[in-house]
Amino acid sequence: MKNLPEFCYTVLPTGEFAMLHRGHPGYCPIDISLAGAPNIRDLADKLNYQFGVTKEQEANMLAEALSEQNAPAKAIIEQQEFTL
Repeated sequence: MKNLPEFCYTVLPTGEFAMLHRGHPGYCPIDISLAGAPNIRDLADKLNYQFGVTKEQEANMLAEALSEQNAPAKAIIEQQEFTL
């Protein structure tokens, strides 16, 4: 896990907004039930930028979280949901 941040935000292939944690399979969904919610891709990009996460790092973490070796953990790594 070279040069990966502790966590990042992403948009899953299903269109869900989620947080990925370095070294953990799967993802944590984030409920963004905001009035007039912004484009979630833009939101992920802005949050990642604020935490110094590059698009390449996000892509690597997403690939790892959803890789075949982690297939059983594609369901959620934690049962909690985060609300912004």
